[in-house]
Amino acid sequence: MSQRSLLITAAFSSLACAALGCNRPSAAPPAPASAPAAPAPTEPEPAVAVITAGSSLVEAVAMRPFHARYSRTGYQGAASKDLGPGEFILKERGGQLDVTISMTANGDAVRDHVVIDRRTLAPATRTFRMGDRDVALTYRGAKVEQVISRGEERDAITVDFAAAGFEANVLELVLAALPLRAGYRARIAWANLPARDQMWAELDVPRTEQLEAAGRTWTTWVCDVRNDDGSRKTYWIAKDPPYKIKMETRPAGAPSYWDWQLTSVE
Repeated sequence: MSQRSLLITAAFSSLACAALGCNRPSAAPPAPASAPAAPAPTEPEPAVAVITAGSSLVEAVAMRPFHARYSRTGYQGAASKDLGPGEFILKERGGQLDVTISMTANGDAVRDHVVIDRRTLAPATRTFRMGDRDVALTYRGAKVEQVISRGEERDAITVDFAAAGFEANVLELVLAALPLRAGYRARIAWANLPARDQMWAELDVPRTEQLEAAGRTWTTWVCDVRNDDGSRKTYWIAKDPPYKIKMETRPAGAPSYWDWQLTSVE
């Protein structure tokens, strides 16, 4: 039989079976509805993030230069005192950020200069004057070198900390570079050179708040920070320059506190 004849015969056989019902299988019962597939397991997020200098959780590439001015007020119970204005200036310098903080303390002008990494905010150097002494810090990972100079006198120490820490004077920039949200908690490493000991800032972010400052409304994250030495700071952090809109500082065991309030930003 030719191939054409075989195809025609097969076609007729199929049509006949379809009409007469030959070899038709019995209907199968409907399959039970399957339960929805379980989501793929994910790694649980740590309840408290541990942040050290160089941590991948810090992302500061979008941080922009600014010049901010603040009013500073000290409080002792119900009494308040004008502490004079404060300034915070952030500039770009190649792969680094150059920070200058100026204020008045006990009638004296204070100027603090900090250089930090552009991407990770890890500190490189810090220089400031303390009374009649000039202090210079150099950071190399977890190792910090301090040189104190007074006239011809020079005192140098090197402290090797357990973890690479941030510079506490620019902690607001670190906070602004974290993935803040309500309920966010973290432990942030910083170096306490006077105590020559590793210090940790315990961060808790309870909520957002709207603040009026420098002629506009800012949406801020309220960042409560408690240090190992018992001191506390509350920052109101925005995601736009100058990032720190307000800050309150409370020394350990003291009823007094002082705050910074943003007055202008360029």
